[in-house]
Amino acid sequence: MTGDDDDWTKEVQKVNRGDSDHTTHVTPSAKGGWSVVNPSGGERSHHRTQKDAIDGAREIIKNAGGGEINIYGKDGRIRDKNTIKPDKNKRKKR
Repeated sequence: MTGDDDDWTKEVQKVNRGDSDHTTHVTPSAKGGWSVVNPSGGERSHHRTQKDAIDGAREIIKNAGGGEINIYGKDGRIRDKNTIKPDKNKRKKR
């Protein structure tokens, strides 16, 4: 991966084929820092550190009803995956 945001969008879309709508990605950003990227490849949030981006992604997934986080290294490879359970304290909409 070159680190270009357009390359990350294409990679995320490729990884997400067949995945649920609740797969979020933590990727290096061409702007510096780390991005939380939604399944369609759009940036949800930007963070200074990878840890902050992972924490942000966890919160997004918990609030969305649970799902997966793919965590990428600077080399463009998935280095870790996490399954996040739904936030049980959040009230369900009727």
